[in-house]
Amino acid sequence: MEFSGPFDFVIFGEHPAGLWVAKRLLSLEKKVLVLPLGKDGGLNSVPRSVIQDFGWTEEFLKQDVADPVQILTRDRRFRVGRSLEELNEEYRFQFGEAPGVNPSPEILRGLAYLSRGADTGPCFSEDWESWCLRALDTVHLDHERGYLVKQMLHSLAESGAQIARPSQLKQIFIDKKSLVGVQLEGTSKIIPVNAGVIASHYDLVKSLMNDSGPSLSDPMGWTFDLGFECAPSSLPKGLSKRMLYLEPGAPVLEILHEIPGRFQLRTPLPFSDKSLNRSFQRRLCERMIQVCERIIPDLEYNLRRVSPNLRDPEKTETVDLPARFPFEDLHRVPLERVFYGAGRNLGFQSPFANLFIVSEESNPSLGLRGAYQAALQTFEALNKRDQVNHYLSTSMANSFQ
Repeated sequence: MEFSGPFDFVIFGEHPAGLWVAKRLLSLEKKVLVLPLGKDGGLNSVPRSVIQDFGWTEEFLKQDVADPVQILTRDRRFRVGRSLEELNEEYRFQFGEAPGVNPSPEILRGLAYLSRGADTGPCFSEDWESWCLRALDTVHLDHERGYLVKQMLHSLAESGAQIARPSQLKQIFIDKKSLVGVQLEGTSKIIPVNAGVIASHYDLVKSLMNDSGPSLSDPMGWTFDLGFECAPSSLPKGLSKRMLYLEPGAPVLEILHEIPGRFQLRTPLPFSDKSLNRSFQRRLCERMIQVCERIIPDLEYNLRRVSPNLRDPEKTETVDLPARFPFEDLHRVPLERVFYGAGRNLGFQSPFANLFIVSEESNPSLGLRGAYQAALQTFEALNKRDQVNHYLSTSMANSFQ
C-alpha cells in the first residue's frame, strides 16, 4: 500500500494510549499515519473513558462487568464489584465496619494495583474512595492478547487513519533534533511528517533513527509467568477469571483462570541478573504453586501439568525454563515483558522537539495510567502549538492524575 504524505502526525507503535492520541487527532481532521511495530500490542487493560471515547457500547465491556476481580489474602477473598456502593458493602461484610480513615492496607494495595496496572511499590495514599473509583474505571478485557489493539486499529482505519503493516517501518529521519520523515520497507521514498508520537518502548523506536539520541529508558523489572492445569472437579466455587494474591513484603501474584482447570500465574521480577538465575526461578515457581494450593483444596493431588515443570530439576534445567525464557541477559528480555516503576521517567516530551512519548515509560509511577496521562499532556502541547481550540476539559485531565 502506498502512503501519500505529508502527514500531520505519525504514531510509532500500538500502545492503546498512542492509538487514543490518533483517535483524538483524527477528530481534529488531522492526517494520521499509524506504524505498528508488532512488539507490544498485547495490552487488554485500559481506562473505561478511553473505551467510551471510541464509541463502543457496554456490550463491548459486558464480560468485564459480569466477572469481577478478586483480591485474595491469607484470610480473605475480597470481590471488587461494579460500583463504589458494592465495594463499601463488601468491605463491611469482610471487616465488620465501613472503610474509615485507615482502611485495610492489603485491600488498598490491591485496588492500587488494579488502577495502576503494575505493582510499582507501596500504596502511599489512604484515600479509599479515590482508589476505588480509579479501580472501577480500569477495564480488563476478557479476550485474547491483542484484541483491544486490533479493535482500536480497525476503528482508526474507519475514521480515516492510514495504517501500515506491523514492522513495515524501516527508518526514522531526524534533522536538527527534529522529526522530518519516515521510510518504509520496499521503497526509497521518504514520507514527510510534521510531528510524531512514540507509542512503544523509546529505545526500540530510537534504534530506527538516523540520529543517535540519548538512551533514557530505565526498566524496573520484567514479568515472569507460569501455567498449570488441574482437574476442574477440584475447583472451589466462586473463583473469578482474574485474581490478585497479596502478602506483606511480597510482589503481587496475578492469577488468571479463563478456562476451567487452566491457570496462568504472573508476577513481577526485578530487572537484575539474579532474576535470570535458574535456581531462583525454580524456587519462585514452587512458591507460586504453593500459593495456589492455599486457594484450591487438594491441588497437590489434582495437578496435571505445570509449564515449565519445576518438579523435575534435571528437566527444568535442560528443557522447560530455557525454552520459555531463552534470554540469558537482561537486554534480551522481550519488550512485552518489561515494565517501568516509580523511578526515573521520560515525561511526555522526547529529546526531539516534535516527538512525544506515550507509553508505560512516560509516567511509570502511575503504572497503567501513566501512558494516558502522557496522552493528555501531548494533546495539551499539540493544541497550544497548533493554536486549535482546547477540547480537553479540566475534569477529564484530572481523571488520570
